[in-house]
Amino acid sequence: MDGYELIVFDFDGTIADSLHQGLAHYNSLASQYGFLPVTDITAARAMKTKAFFRAHKIPLRRLPRLYKEFTRLQQDHMPSVRLYEGMSEAIALLKQRYRVGILSSNSEENIRRCLRANGVEHHFSFVLSHSSVFGKHKSMRKVLKVEKLSKEKVVYVGDELRDMKAAAKIKIDACAVTWGIHAENVLLQEGPRFIARQPSDLLRVFGIEAFRPSKSLTPTLV
Repeated sequence: MDGYELIVFDFDGTIADSLHQGLAHYNSLASQYGFLPVTDITAARAMKTKAFFRAHKIPLRRLPRLYKEFTRLQQDHMPSVRLYEGMSEAIALLKQRYRVGILSSNSEENIRRCLRANGVEHHFSFVLSHSSVFGKHKSMRKVLKVEKLSKEKVVYVGDELRDMKAAAKIKIDACAVTWGIHAENVLLQEGPRFIARQPSDLLRVFGIEAFRPSKSLTPTLV
């Protein structure tokens, strides 16, 4: 498909069905640090990242500590996190034609625990952690350099507007998945080249026809 050689995935909300767990951890931290909890899922999914922080009274200067605490809370739960229905099969088929990797704000240890528990760790050429809310494009540039690939050979798959922004910033193609953190209309604001509404759509996007369609997904946040 269009000469791609490497597909890079985000993790939480894209591969891993971890948003319900993440919401519980966020609300726990909100109570601890005095932020506002998420009570309206639909409204939260419609907010851009910085708008979400403003609406929930989260100072940007607190984000590094918050992310560290959030990752720590996730550790023990990662082996119990399942992948979205149809994702294991989609990744296995994509792996037959492309190299696949992960670039995520979660920690490498957490991601690998989940992948190992779901029997798919061996499909991924690398797992790279970018432990910050913003600036993911810098880690994407690192991937291009390490893998010795031009921008035209790489596509990024993610569920957040910031994923789409990061890809656009370094001019690589992006595929937005609609079952994660941000709603489809938010993701489309950054003009991703592709859109996937269920894991089997990824196979159509990347030119693999041997798939069994899965049901459309909606976020499991409650």
